[in-house]
Amino acid sequence: MVPKPPSKELLALLRHVTRFPANTKLRAPSKQPACHPRFIATHTHPHQAAAISILQTAIDKNSTEFKENDAQMKELTQQMNELHASISLGGNQKAREKHIARGKMLPRE
Repeated sequence: MVPKPPSKELLALLRHVTRFPANTKLRAPSKQPACHPRFIATHTHPHQAAAISILQTAIDKNSTEFKENDAQMKELTQQMNELHASISLGGNQKAREKHIARGKMLPRE
């Protein structure tokens, strides 16, 4: 059984709770629009926007070098995801069965 990751609401609540001392009254985190989950952190005020320059790029997404790098990165990302999935199981099947037979919890539970 693969453990479910914590929900976004739980993570937001935990972040909110850990920011304040114990004697502070806690309030529920505000709901931000789904289209802009970090609007305040990424918002640039108009008077600052004029001072920001746009970085130009010389990347050609149609070049063979870019496509080769993209394919290689996708392959490495896939390998990383597979490794993460196998690690999240907490060991091989035999070891998991031995822990369960002894009445122990698995490392990832």
